[in-house]
Amino acid sequence: IQILQKKLDSKTKAFAILINELETLKHERDQFKSLADGLQEKSVQLKRQLNNKVNLFENIQEPFLFGFQWIKK
Repeated sequence: IQILQKKLDSKTKAFAILINELETLKHERDQFKSLADGLQEKSVQLKRQLNNKVNLFENIQEPFLFGFQWIKK
């Protein structure tokens, strides 16, 4: 019976180690997901800013080019 008790204790400790490892990995997964979500949001934000700047540049450039062509003639 002592041998069985030692085996049970050993397996119980191993199980506890695995549970701790699982909790650690879940925490790391959640941190990674949070980081990935933040980067995705930042990417969308930067794309919007870039599109706004491109649109602004195009709106500024059209009258300038029109005026330049008018002066050139």
